[in-house]
Amino acid sequence: MSIVTKSFVLCVACAAVAAGCAAAAAPAEAPARIGVYDSRAVALSYLRSRLHAERLDALLMDAEMAKRRDDKARVEALEAQGKARQHLAHMQVFGNAPIPDILKDLEATLAAEAEKHRLALIVRDVDIAWRVDSLDVIDITEALVARFEPSAETRKIIKEMAAHPPLPLEQFPIDCDGGAKSGAAAKPPSPERAGRLCADHWVWLLDRERYAGGWEDATARFRETVPKQTWLKDIEKLRGGLGKANARTMKSCRVTAGSGGAAGGERVTVQFETTFERKEKAVETVVVVRDPDGTWRVDGYSLD
Repeated sequence: MSIVTKSFVLCVACAAVAAGCAAAAAPAEAPARIGVYDSRAVALSYLRSRLHAERLDALLMDAEMAKRRDDKARVEALEAQGKARQHLAHMQVFGNAPIPDILKDLEATLAAEAEKHRLALIVRDVDIAWRVDSLDVIDITEALVARFEPSAETRKIIKEMAAHPPLPLEQFPIDCDGGAKSGAAAKPPSPERAGRLCADHWVWLLDRERYAGGWEDATARFRETVPKQTWLKDIEKLRGGLGKANARTMKSCRVTAGSGGAAGGERVTVQFETTFERKEKAVETVVVVRDPDGTWRVDGYSLD
């Protein structure tokens, strides 16, 4: 063997040894990690948050100003926007609709969670159809929910909601007008769930002193029995001196059959134990009925 050949063989051998040492020294690749979240829990936390309340108040104020200007086109546009928002919210909480509108407020939190857990991807938990066993999955729902500073009552509702499977979106029963979806043969939310949601929203209006809105959202029988000006005077007397509602938890939720009449559909009586600034223990009772058109509305309210 010539000197040149021997030198070439030696170089190849050294290169092979070096490559083997480098491969042995390289650290093992860490398994891929993805973050997942429960979009229903995040949606409910947002919809009961101060941020959402402020945005809704702005929308209502815009509509009120448009009414004062007699700007009918603007009023119609805002009403349509409000119905569309309500429809989307129902689908996000009762169904499994995506929440891209809410995720816009969570960009910083998502980035922080990705860095904290070294995540390569973040998706909804329901969007994982299949995965390999070696994939490391981290649930970041709590971090997203916490961003909206949920109350103890909100967390309780989220926990209760987890026990109920979401409605399939293709069978979702509520459209933008609050009625049944055309052609759908879907099972609607239970009276207890629908009545609770309606009562929740209604006392939320009272908490923000949107008493006129509460009257307008009530049944026709309620509005006929209690004229608007009488309602505004009575509710201000009843609630005005109590101050801010600091805490509210559901005490009971009872479903009964209706008694006929304009508001004679199924009835749901929801009782809340509420703590106000100037009244430590109070019981609010909200009676909700299903109108003939399928819409759930408040038909009675009392505070003891």
